[in-house]
Amino acid sequence: MDKTVQKGRLEVLGALTAARKKFATSPWTKGTFQRVTKSGKTAYCAIGAVYAVTGGYGELARATVRELNEATGHRNRNYRGDVAGYNDSRATRKADVLAVFNGAIRRLQRRVKQAAA
Repeated sequence: MDKTVQKGRLEVLGALTAARKKFATSPWTKGTFQRVTKSGKTAYCAIGAVYAVTGGYGELARATVRELNEATGHRNRNYRGDVAGYNDSRATRKADVLAVFNGAIRRLQRRVKQAAA
C-alpha cells in the first residue's frame, strides 16, 4: 500500500469522525450548509459539518464528502442520490444521517486496517 494513500485515508477518517461529532452535537439543518438558530447555536447539515471541520472546499473536504456519498448508497439502496440530497429529503431524520456517518467511518476503518495488514 502506498504510504501517501494510507495517510490520506487516515486524514479522511479523522475528518469524518470530527464532522460526525460536530453534526451529532449541534442542531440539524436542511437545505443549507449551516445556519444560526434563534438560540444562537450553529446548525449543520452533513456537508456543512464536514466543511466546518476541514476548513471549506479543499481536497480533504471533497474526499470526505465522497466517503459520505458512497456510504449513503450503502445505507439505503433505494436512494440514488448523494448525501446532500439524502440530508435534505423530507423523509430523512437526523438519526438517518448519523447512520450514514457511522457507515462511512466503519467502511474506511476497515480499508485502513486491511491496508496496514
